[in-house]
Amino acid sequence: MASVRILIVEDEAIVAADLTAKLKHFGYDVIGIASHGEQAVTIACAQRPNLVLMDISLGGDMDGIKAADRIRQECSIPIVFLTAHSDSETLTRAKVTAPFGYLLKPFNERELQTHIEMALYRHQIEETLRENEGRLRLAIDATHMGLCDWDIVHDRATWAGHCSDLFGLQPEAFKGTFEDLLALVHEDDRETVSTAMRRAVNDQAPYACEFRIVRPDRSIHWLEWWGEVYRDEQRQPVRMVGLLQDITRRRQAEEELRRLTGELERRVANRTEELVRSESRLRALSKELNLIEQRERRKLATDLHDYLAQMLVLGRIKLDQAKQGQLPAPSAGFIAEAETVINQALAYTRSLVGQLCPPVLKEFGLVVALKWLSEQMQQHRLNVVLHAKEDRLPLADDQEVLLFQSVRELLMNAVKHARTESATISLHWSDGILRLVVQDAGCGFDVMAAPLSAQFGLFSIKERMQALGGQFVLLSEHGQGTTATLVLPVGGGAFEAASSAKDQHSKVKETTAGLMQGEGAVSSETEGASPVTSHPLSPSSDHPSLIVDRPSHSIRVLLVDDHVMIRKGLKAILLDYPGFEIIGEAANGAEGVALTRSLKPEVVIMDISMPVMDGIEATRSIKRDCPGVIVIGLTVHSAAQVKMAMKEAGASTVLTKEAAVDELPRTIQTFCATHKAPNGINIGTMTNSPSVHECR
Repeated sequence: MASVRILIVEDEAIVAADLTAKLKHFGYDVIGIASHGEQAVTIACAQRPNLVLMDISLGGDMDGIKAADRIRQECSIPIVFLTAHSDSETLTRAKVTAPFGYLLKPFNERELQTHIEMALYRHQIEETLRENEGRLRLAIDATHMGLCDWDIVHDRATWAGHCSDLFGLQPEAFKGTFEDLLALVHEDDRETVSTAMRRAVNDQAPYACEFRIVRPDRSIHWLEWWGEVYRDEQRQPVRMVGLLQDITRRRQAEEELRRLTGELERRVANRTEELVRSESRLRALSKELNLIEQRERRKLATDLHDYLAQMLVLGRIKLDQAKQGQLPAPSAGFIAEAETVINQALAYTRSLVGQLCPPVLKEFGLVVALKWLSEQMQQHRLNVVLHAKEDRLPLADDQEVLLFQSVRELLMNAVKHARTESATISLHWSDGILRLVVQDAGCGFDVMAAPLSAQFGLFSIKERMQALGGQFVLLSEHGQGTTATLVLPVGGGAFEAASSAKDQHSKVKETTAGLMQGEGAVSSETEGASPVTSHPLSPSSDHPSLIVDRPSHSIRVLLVDDHVMIRKGLKAILLDYPGFEIIGEAANGAEGVALTRSLKPEVVIMDISMPVMDGIEATRSIKRDCPGVIVIGLTVHSAAQVKMAMKEAGASTVLTKEAAVDELPRTIQTFCATHKAPNGINIGTMTNSPSVHECR
């Protein structure tokens, strides 16, 4: 800490020397001794001491009081008078110079040191206060603010700063009371100002208020006034000090901003409404296009299955029949080549049908189709595990197709981009909400940085899910894999579809019951199908469904297929072998059930995909009512789920149609030789006694 520098002004040398010794003893630094006033002013202004000890009685024209006044004005140095004079006149003259001390001679060392320390401390405080006042004054000038100090007890208000400019008044025009101040406020805002003031005074809250004033030139300006209420020891309000600022430009800017904001909000609302309408139209159009696409896919897949695939199967059957005879070597080679071509065409057709609309989806629903899809992904070296408790869900056709296609697309994305060999599909259904999660532990990806084709596919899934009232959530991080969640409310259309399916099933049962009771012919909806009846026709009848001539040793066979040419091909195959009797033909499952009950065949050759009632439901009905009948399924499908479902319904086995030539006769004979009727008699040794084949 720097030592305190003191100037001694004393015309008596002995006294000055004594003071110097005392000051040095206290640790002060004496910068000099002046013997008259002019010398004191010169040294003080040049050396700038921290304190001047001034004797009042000095020789020359300038005494100590005059010298102290000059030093205060020019140097602002604190002065302590040391004098033997205590008369009123001297004290009055000395007070004008605002001394920091007045010490009467003689004095002791303690008094001297105390006066010096108090003077130094007071000067430091005043300097700090002066600096702060200067900063405040600069701040008020820079912000063009006004300072209002209101004496609440005496109702006197004092202005400072730019208050007069803010109100547009001359300084002397303000009378200085709160009522005078309130009169300058716009009449519509006076109550606001008074209320804010009362709240600040009564509730001990800071004062803050924005209001308008009317200047003498009738111009209106906005002012902001904020301040603090000060209270005495009894917590009574005595004073309020606050600042005022012109905020007219700010209020104008705020008003313009509100206007522009309102206009912007109006435009945004209009544009948003237009976008929402456009989005709704686009989503509805997207949904409709998706449904059209699915219908066309299903129609094309149906055409491929019902016609092209059946024709290829029939061609294969004919080639197999042709190979039974003795053919020259060139013809046998040509037939073998044609058989290879047909097999390739049939395999490609099956693959194409699976890509367009998997038959398992149409026949068995989403869960079984996902099992089939999991197996198909093995071809892409992706091992997929399916977790599903439900076997069948009440989903509408468009919902099933959308979910299936979405899962397939997500799995293909995993194959292409995830660099992983495994994935899982989890299906949960509860409280009418279906949640389907496709997850892999691959490399993950940034959705926005994904290839455009992948982004479009994901966007398409999201839009289609939203169109059905569902959601699509995708989570993926680099190195953390990808989780895609499809959420769909299962209700409304789905339950209506399920109810419609039940109604259709009831109609099928009614049709079947009618056929059993001999209520007439049932027309097939399949092109080329022949109507059937519940009793054999005479040999002279043109009806191809029934054959009257039945050798007693023959196996009685009923053919059920919705394609006439396939039935003819199967009939030709079996009649080429001894021991088979074709007792009837049916064009759908309902007809097959009815003819089984009326004709009591030993074997039913059952196609799986048929109108009205499919082969699985028909097999289930036959095995329930006629458990002794052997049912052998035929299908163009190669899916294991189809064969499994047929066997679970009660079929003894399932063959592909192209394998019928080589395997069907032998398969029938094998099962007839080993199968026993409910009474324990081996069917292969049975006669055609109707009592043996009675149905419940």
